[in-house]
Formats: sequence, C-alpha cells, structure tokens
Amino acid sequence: MQNVSEIKPTIVDDINSWLLFEKKSGNIYSIGSLKKDKYIQLPEKLVDPIKTAIKYFDGNHSLNNIEEILMHEYNLKLNTYELYDLLCKANLIEGIDESLVEKQEMDYLSITLKEVKLDKIYCILDKLSGPFFPYIMYSSMIIILISIFFFVKNINVFISGSSYTLLGSYTLGILFGLVLFIVSIGIHEFAHGIMGYRVGLKPSKLVFSLYVATPMFYLKMPGIYSIKPKERIYVWIAGVYANLILASISIILSSFFTGNLKNMFFLFSISNISFIWANLSPLLPLDGYFIMSTLLKRPNLRKSSFKEFKKWALGKKNKFRGLSIVYFIASNLFIGVIIAVQLNIITKTIINVIDNQLTVYQAFYEFRYILIILLIIIIKKLVECILKYKHKKQNQYNTL
Repeated sequence: MQNVSEIKPTIVDDINSWLLFEKKSGNIYSIGSLKKDKYIQLPEKLVDPIKTAIKYFDGNHSLNNIEEILMHEYNLKLNTYELYDLLCKANLIEGIDESLVEKQEMDYLSITLKEVKLDKIYCILDKLSGPFFPYIMYSSMIIILISIFFFVKNINVFISGSSYTLLGSYTLGILFGLVLFIVSIGIHEFAHGIMGYRVGLKPSKLVFSLYVATPMFYLKMPGIYSIKPKERIYVWIAGVYANLILASISIILSSFFTGNLKNMFFLFSISNISFIWANLSPLLPLDGYFIMSTLLKRPNLRKSSFKEFKKWALGKKNKFRGLSIVYFIASNLFIGVIIAVQLNIITKTIINVIDNQLTVYQAFYEFRYILIILLIIIIKKLVECILKYKHKKQNQYNTL
C-alpha cells in the first residue's frame, strides 16, 4: 500500500477562489471548481497559503515535498495531509477513490432517477433573461398587486370545501391539484434558470429524484457560490417569485368564471401558494434554507450543525452551540414529522389490509404507491450495477 506521504496529488485544472461573504470578524472565501461544482470554504487568512500550496498539487510533488517547499521557500507551516484530505472530501483531487469523497445530504437521503441536460434551452433563457426581463418584472408586479384585491374580495372561496372539488369529486380535485403542483415545480425551476442565466450562470441539468421517498425535481446550476451573495439570493428567490405570479394570475382568472373552471384556477393558485410555503421552509435543503444561510452569513449551517452534533455526541471538541443547536433540533424534528406521516400511511394501509381480509390483488392495489416507489428504486439500482459492471469490464479490456 502506498504511503500517504508519497502521494502525488493532482488538483482539478479549473481551481479558483471567490469571496463568499464579507464579515467584520473576517471574510469567508470559497475555493473550488466550476466544472465539478465542488467547493470548500475558508477564512480569508488561509486563502493565500492554500492557494500557494495547491500550485504544487500538480502530480509531480509528494505531500512531504510540498510541505518542505512551503516551509523553506514561503516560510509557511501547513499540514498538507489535512489539506489533501479536505480536498479529497470535496472531490477536488483528480483520480481519487470515490470512497474518499464526502457524501452530501442529497446523496444519501435521495435517489436520482433521471438527469436531463439543459444546454438546448440556453437560447430561450438568453431571451427571457435579456431584453424581455424588465417587461416580465414590471408586468408581474402589477399582476401581483391586482391579485391582492381579488384575493380579499373572494377570501371566502379559500375556506369553502366545494372549491377543492372537480366535477363534484374531492378525489378528482386532489389528483388535479397534484398535477398542477408538478407543473408549478417545473415553472419554479425554470425561473431559477432564467435568473441564474441573467447573473452569468448556466443551468446544466434538471434532476428527477426521490428525497426521503418523496418525488421531487430540481435544477443543477454550477457556480452559485462564485457569484455575489445578493445575486445568489436573487437566483434562489426567483422560483418562489414565479409561483407567486402564477398564484396571482390564477386568483384573478378564478374571479371571472364559475363552476369547474373556477375551481381549476383556484386549485392552481392553491398549488402554487402551497409550494411557496413548502419551498421557503429553512428546515429542508430548499431555497428557504439557502436564503436564510446567506442572510445569516453562515454557509453550510445545516451540514455543520450535524457535524458538530456528532463531535459533541462523541465527546470531541466542538462548536455545537447557539444557532447550531436550534437548527439541528428543528430540522430533525421536521424530517421526523415527514417520516412519521409516511409511516402512518403505511401502517393504516397494513391495518386496512388485515381488517378487511383483502385478496392478494386487493392488497397489492392498496400498496400501489409504495410498491411503485420500491420498484423504481430497485430498477435504478439494477441499472447502476449493470453500468458499473460494464465500465469495470471495459477498463479491464483497455488495460490488456
């Protein structure tokens, strides 16, 4: 086995640094790769020493060599082993074992089902984020202001049970609402893309996944931590603003119709309002959390609170106090509620199957949603195993 000190690391070729936050106690920077969209955060005093060190992460110098060079030529005392470990965890070192890369929350709590490349829609984003953008903003502000009048005027509609039906059926109303909810998410993500493109970012992929067995999709936009904090907030809030526009238009239109058509517009407004509230929650890794951590100038608050709790639980030196404790408890309670709701649904289904002594077919029908999710997960894992096997075989063939 190769000695750690003999490792000759190669840093990613597009490594760079950006100001993350300006703080009185000392600015915070991010160092990373736009190509990989991976970063580490550093206090300002460490930026120059580390930038100097990683110049020698060129595949020709061992960690021992680099440490000696830093000491003799720059009078810098830097632990290159710790730096190497940090860069490996962030996936900023070329050719390393994937097991060394630290997994993020979305990696171990979600399963990616499909990724769709978005380079073909850049021409659309270019137009909407360019000359048309001011007109979109001015007209949307007017629509939102007008909708407030219609909302107040028709407030009783929101508390009327019949407003949530379609063709006289609550089931159809719920199903139609779910379809509209998915449409709302799609428009929400597209709005992120428009604003991101406007501030110089290019959305790379639309990802479909299961987060804690809940279907969701989101936009991957490399470089979000390379732009100014104010611009990051613009990008994150753009999706919610788009949902607010859709809700406003739906509220206005519902006032001019009756019957099922009125209910359809009403359900669309409710879908968007619901998504706004859910998305602004700072207790899940959604826009509300990223906006909050940016305003508080606490990058990786979620990740660090979990890490510091682990240190505290193991009796190690930690910073598990104040905001970290509050956020850790609140976010875990929130995730616990989500899991409890899903377990409650499963439990009720099992009880219903036992009490009614259903046939195998009827039992499968009762568990249809759970089985569909499990089937998706199994198929996904099988495809991954097949692809890994083919890749391994191909590598073996290439080395012969």
